[in-house]
Amino acid sequence: MSNLEPSAAPAAPKLSGRVIALGIIGGAVLVPLAVFLIVGAINTLYLDCEGAEGSLDCVLRQLAITGLSIPVGAPLGFFLAYGIAKRRARRQTVT
Repeated sequence: MSNLEPSAAPAAPKLSGRVIALGIIGGAVLVPLAVFLIVGAINTLYLDCEGAEGSLDCVLRQLAITGLSIPVGAPLGFFLAYGIAKRRARRQTVT
């Protein structure tokens, strides 16, 4: 008689939740920080931010654009960390 037991399939690589969580947090913090600094530099170099009204406009613009970059940074950090975690898990199962 033949052995009808199913062959053991290789285990799927286990992704690290810690790496993915750190990626989401890092993306949600680092991308807005970079945007804040870039928009601040643009305000200083190219736009007229003199006087009370001009400086208020520049500050509000800088905060609004920075706030809008948070929902962009979190998924970006997730996908980057997911790729890193997947590559690490694949490397651990090979060796």
